[in-house]
Amino acid sequence: MRKLAPTTSFVRDLDKFLIQHKDLSKTIEKVFRLLENDVKAAPLHTHKLHGKLLKLYACSINYKYRLIFEFDDEHIYLHYVGAHDDVY
Repeated sequence: MRKLAPTTSFVRDLDKFLIQHKDLSKTIEKVFRLLENDVKAAPLHTHKLHGKLLKLYACSINYKYRLIFEFDDEHIYLHYVGAHDDVY
């Protein structure tokens, strides 16, 4: 099982995001648990990004919001959380 490794900027973004979207805190916790167990779990809709974000992946928090990350054998490096249009 991989461990979550949030970047400093991710922690800052997540704090701001949760202040604005308190109703999504439990959903985000669920996404984190799913990521730790399997980064490609079906409910996450994980997909590889292209272009300047080539090394990164995105997964869905819900229809509107995404989580951007990369991973190796031991860690999941969390980079950004936000609206679909803002992330890309």
